[in-house]
Amino acid sequence: ADQVVVVFAAKGPTFRNEIYAEYTANRPPMPDELREKFEPIHSAIRAMGLPLICISGVEADDVISYVKNNPMFAEWQKVIVSADKDFIQLLDDKTILHRPIQKEYLNKKDVVEKFGIHPNNFALALNLLFAATPPATTKIFSFNSFIFSNNSSVVEDSFISTFKESIPILLQALPFIFT
Repeated sequence: ADQVVVVFAAKGPTFRNEIYAEYTANRPPMPDELREKFEPIHSAIRAMGLPLICISGVEADDVISYVKNNPMFAEWQKVIVSADKDFIQLLDDKTILHRPIQKEYLNKKDVVEKFGIHPNNFALALNLLFAATPPATTKIFSFNSFIFSNNSSVVEDSFISTFKESIPILLQALPFIFT
């Protein structure tokens, strides 16, 4: 049977903001017109009986990555729907990315053809592109690499332990979502 899960970012800062206060400093604020649409969208999702995940202190990216990489879903065919290029690093034989704004579907083979690198190396490639950014920002990108591809060789222990503190929240949510 097909299963749909909808993940949104929760309001407020995440653990990354605690690690590096300027983490979202260069992001423009969300327009009020968009912010006003979230609650009606959330209500519609709930009315359709779809699981909706919003976890305070954790980015939606982290939740999606955690669910995608969870052994509980290892054999599932997965489609991530997002315009965010960061999800490219999650692609494998069982996971594709639909980027609706870009009007494209990407699988592992497409990434190799389009970018010349394996999806597992996509975060590292982005990290190298951002090498001129402040060190704390680079560490955050490296931390994303750990979360998305389990490549802990680029991450300091303090970052790993910070994320691990958030895992119990995810573990509490999953049994209710997939029962």
